Amino acid sequence: GTNGIQAMDLVGRKLADGGAAAEGLLAEMAATVEAASAHEDMAQALAAALSKLKGTTRWMLDASELNDRFAGATPYLRAWGQTLGAHYLLKGALADPTEERLAVARFYIHQILPQMHAHAQAATAGAAPLYALDAEKLSA
Repeated sequence: GTNGIQAMDLVGRKLADGGAAAEGLLAEMAATVEAASAHEDMAQALAAALSKLKGTTRWMLDASELNDRFAGATPYLRAWGQTLGAHYLLKGALADPTEERLAVARFYIHQILPQMHAHAQAATAGAAPLYALDAEKLSA
């Protein structure tokens, strides 16, 4: 319930600025990628996630049907959450590069962050697959 409401708010109201706030966050994360050049494996993985998230955001902004955006809202929110999680873990590890912090960031970036690509793909599927389901036939 609550995740769905927050996700619909993200695609319905938070993107109403034409994506300006989203672009600001993406730029902040891109700066972290640049700062992490000494950790190429993590920087490349985060850069790939940012590229995917940027394209997904563009799709959300360009989707003419509100139902298409709403149908992908929850996976879109998850994609943002996983990408921001990677960004902040890497940013923290760069600020305090202890072995432990780098290990946590590396684990998250290589084990959790790849899931965001599937969420981004689901976010852009549109509403047609959802409306193809017949609840009465499924419950029989």
